[in-house]
Amino acid sequence: HLEPAVPRRLVVLDPLPVEIVNFTPSLPSPETSTVDTASPVAPYGEEVRWVWAGNHPRNAAMGRRRVALTRRVVIERADFAVEPPPGFHRLSPGARVRLR
Repeated sequence: HLEPAVPRRLVVLDPLPVEIVNFTPSLPSPETSTVDTASPVAPYGEEVRWVWAGNHPRNAAMGRRRVALTRRVVIERADFAVEPPPGFHRLSPGARVRLR
């Protein structure tokens, strides 16, 4: 009964630090309405790209929130494989991923 009523947030339980090597905070997003460059510097002096994320994937009426995207992020350790098995659609060396 909580599914339709609870806003979503991000959490990483088993963190693995990752650096986005082609990160450019000043480039516009394909959807320019989702980028907010009003705060160009994050804590610790790191450049930041503020993006918008929905509070609920199936209920736009719950609104949205700003999320900071920086060159350094953390992902779930289970979402990475040095030697990925066939059909692995997560992060691996030399592979391309899409952030949504």
